[in-house]
Amino acid sequence: FNNILMAVTGNVSMAKVNLSPDSASYTSLVEAEHACLRAKQLTWQLLTFSKGGVPVKKQTALDGLLRESAARTLRGTSATCTFDITSDLETVSADESQLLQVFSNLLINAQEAMPHGGSIQIKATNVVERERRFEHALQVEAGTYVRVSITDAGLGIPKENVGRIFDPYFSTKQRGSGLGLATSYSIVKNHGGFLTVDSKVGLGTTLHVH
Repeated sequence: FNNILMAVTGNVSMAKVNLSPDSASYTSLVEAEHACLRAKQLTWQLLTFSKGGVPVKKQTALDGLLRESAARTLRGTSATCTFDITSDLETVSADESQLLQVFSNLLINAQEAMPHGGSIQIKATNVVERERRFEHALQVEAGTYVRVSITDAGLGIPKENVGRIFDPYFSTKQRGSGLGLATSYSIVKNHGGFLTVDSKVGLGTTLHVH
């Protein structure tokens, strides 16, 4: 399916070269290209979600990974991004491609929560969990974690929906698949991490990946 999408995307890109950016046809092709990219992303979401996606881990620095994810995901959108990354951020044992998918999913959610544009803050710091507990049904072991927080200034999540946002196929968006956060949850779980969320209606949302 991805090979078919690549053929479609390639032909759309070639067709754009022969058109003026001001033409209606060019605008339609840009929309088609965006749709292909969304379909490609959804394919990977389904693959990861259905197969479990066992991560291939190596020591990874998150600073560059977060900046790359933001540049890819927010290119061409009305959202801007600021970074607050501690200089002594620990490396993590992780699958880079899967973490890119997690950050991309969270950034897409943040951007879509601000339909008229706005600023997304990405913060990364080292934290210590003092005791064993559960968060959203994921077991938290005591120890040192890297926490990545992605904050939007959007509509916020109603209190009654906060407990469901990681459920497969649950979405409050008209075009949402309900797989973005469910896939992210699965990936973070397979990395021995956990997620938390802070949200107030009208004041925005912060998703923390540990």
